[in-house]
Amino acid sequence: MKSEMVSVGIVCRSVSSTYARTDSTVVLINTSDVFEGKILNHKCVTNENLKGQFKKTFCPNDILYSEIRPANKRYAFVKEEDVHNYIASTKLMVIRADERKVLPSYLYAYLTMPSVLAELQRQAESRSGTFPQITFAEVAALLMPLPSLPTQRKIAAILSSLDDKIENNNAICRNLEEQAAALYRSWFVDFEPFGGQRPSSWIERDIYSVAEIIYGAPFASKLFNREKRGTPIIRIRDLKIQDSEVYTDEIHPKAYVISPGDIVVGMDGEFQPYIWGGVVGLLNQRVCVFRNRRSKGEFFLYFTIRPQLDFIQKTEMATTVIHIGKQDFDAFRVNLPPDDILDRFDALTHPLYDRIISLRMENRRLSILRDILLPKLMRGEIDVENNIA
Repeated sequence: MKSEMVSVGIVCRSVSSTYARTDSTVVLINTSDVFEGKILNHKCVTNENLKGQFKKTFCPNDILYSEIRPANKRYAFVKEEDVHNYIASTKLMVIRADERKVLPSYLYAYLTMPSVLAELQRQAESRSGTFPQITFAEVAALLMPLPSLPTQRKIAAILSSLDDKIENNNAICRNLEEQAAALYRSWFVDFEPFGGQRPSSWIERDIYSVAEIIYGAPFASKLFNREKRGTPIIRIRDLKIQDSEVYTDEIHPKAYVISPGDIVVGMDGEFQPYIWGGVVGLLNQRVCVFRNRRSKGEFFLYFTIRPQLDFIQKTEMATTVIHIGKQDFDAFRVNLPPDDILDRFDALTHPLYDRIISLRMENRRLSILRDILLPKLMRGEIDVENNIA
């Protein structure tokens, strides 16, 4: 059934309420802190250190929507119940639905459709300026289908079921990693199975005894594209989101193809190992893979390098962007137990690692399914009247 087409600006408004509270601490949300519906980072600072570009307050059911490069999917649906001390960057629109006309979740679904993001990206790139940027005027001018509120509710319920499954999978992944971390700490930090002391037979070795480190290639950024020509290119910014919108058709002699299960580390800004469960792609420069030398020893390697990366992160004294490199990795040490102990640890933790990879790959499939269903639901090509109560 066809729906009435209305301008987005008729059913919502852009909110620019300036933060004026006196909380001792505030949480700053920038464009890099949101992605595909979620607030990824919660940067808490004291109120007196509040940065000038962070001014906007927001509420549950608001939509945070980046003005810069819409195709990068820097948006979030605010679900937090207590956001009174959260502040958004001026580069994030705060979009508030008129709930007499549109459900916030339905509006959010429309604004995050791939076709809508592509159109806004096209408009952003047509403007002059340092960055491809839009304003609320471009968002407000979009035409969206507006069925009745009961129909909106049914469409939102279908999409919510997929989102809930993705979030549940993410929670399972976090729990599995915590289980493996607890076991690693018990065996290789507290030495509980060995009487509370490191056995004298264990040997201190360098990191290369358990891993090969593979560095990304210097692909030419001028050849990057968003039209999906070639192969996805995995940059530092893509590690946390486990995806990439940028492709390259460049053939590089030092190219490394990153695959689900790889342990990936960014070498600028933030040093953290990521268990890759995203798209198969090419490893860009300043990103490296720690490739495990033992067939099932991924978690031993992962938890061995994590505190050493964290130590460098905390002690780096650079005044701008901090960096890590081969010289730092050469200094990484491993307390290496005999093979039989590693084999026992691997037997317990490798199934957890495999399960994490499986769930992250499932999440990717669910996200693709959501993107396929969304425009069909919006256009009324799928009958929701008799499917969802």
